[in-house]
Amino acid sequence: MKVVAINQKKYTDQEYLEGIKNGDSKILKAFYKSFFPRIKHYVEKNSGKEADAEDLFQEATVVLFRKLSAGEFTLTSGLFTFIYAVCQRLWYNRLKKNNRENSEIPTDDTLKAEDVVVVEQTEQYSLYRQKFQELGAD
Repeated sequence: MKVVAINQKKYTDQEYLEGIKNGDSKILKAFYKSFFPRIKHYVEKNSGKEADAEDLFQEATVVLFRKLSAGEFTLTSGLFTFIYAVCQRLWYNRLKKNNRENSEIPTDDTLKAEDVVVVEQTEQYSLYRQKFQELGAD
């Protein structure tokens, strides 16, 4: 059976910002309860797990904390919009990095005939683009 807090206080974005900046544990818990479920949903929809979402949310919170502490932060949208955008960018970068690390660079032995044709066509296209750009420069 799941217990739901009936009188859970809702905080304004400004209250969250002040609480995060000051390390207020009550506000940090409310921030997590309010914002994390949607970040978790986003990460799980995009090839991640709950642990990935937790790491990502913590990273985004640290980014926010550092900006607040340095006095470099002005909220121009909703706080959730900011956190969501930071999480999206962090997750995108993590997926891109993992993709680069896990991609295999084909050798001549692993290239198939159709792969060779695609590579040749790509090289031809690049050469054509380069020559057309040179013509346009005159």
